[in-house]
Amino acid sequence: MARIEPVSIHTAREFANIAENLENRFGFLPNDLMTTALSPNVLKAFFGLAQAINGPNGSVSYSLKRCAFNIAARTAGCHYCQAHLASIASGSGVPDDKINAI
Repeated sequence: MARIEPVSIHTAREFANIAENLENRFGFLPNDLMTTALSPNVLKAFFGLAQAINGPNGSVSYSLKRCAFNIAARTAGCHYCQAHLASIASGSGVPDDKINAI
């Protein structure tokens, strides 16, 4: 149970397209985004950071980034993050044996 009740970012008009894209891409919306939607300025900043990290520019492959994110979640001990990041990695084409090795 969440300490802070998340909201649906579908209800925030300026984030509706982003929410729909994320839901289509990942199959779900992570709870942290729905909680962050309580503060639109923070959510905007988060999306900017995420775009800078995950955008098309850079020399690190998308699948390697997915693996690095999962390692960071494991190191932090966040089982919630590990689960949804493993799901995203799998859906992004990272082989299951590689995800399981993390």
